[in-house]
Amino acid sequence: MRNLTDASFAMAFSLVLDATNAGRKRSHWQVGGVQWQRDRLTYGGPTYAFQCEVHTLRHTASPSWTLLYVMETWWDEGRKSVVRDNRWGRLLAGRKAEVLAWFRKQSDR
Repeated sequence: MRNLTDASFAMAFSLVLDATNAGRKRSHWQVGGVQWQRDRLTYGGPTYAFQCEVHTLRHTASPSWTLLYVMETWWDEGRKSVVRDNRWGRLLAGRKAEVLAWFRKQSDR
């Protein structure tokens, strides 16, 4: 993991997300000192559909940081195939190295 947008970070993010919120049923939870909030927007129309999950993670203990991470998926008509799958992260506060270290630690568990 080198940054908040590479494939290895996306994999680590998904591993921690799936391990701490199976089925993605909760919209708020805590893991490893981080307050995690998930918001989801979904639309399905006659010619396309999309889902956007917005995750806000706040580590309030020292060193503190806040991460915004977005998972966006678009499907074609009838949700037959994914036409776009985009994931990106933006550090809102703190240091990137601290976020990456936290995800490495959680992924190793």
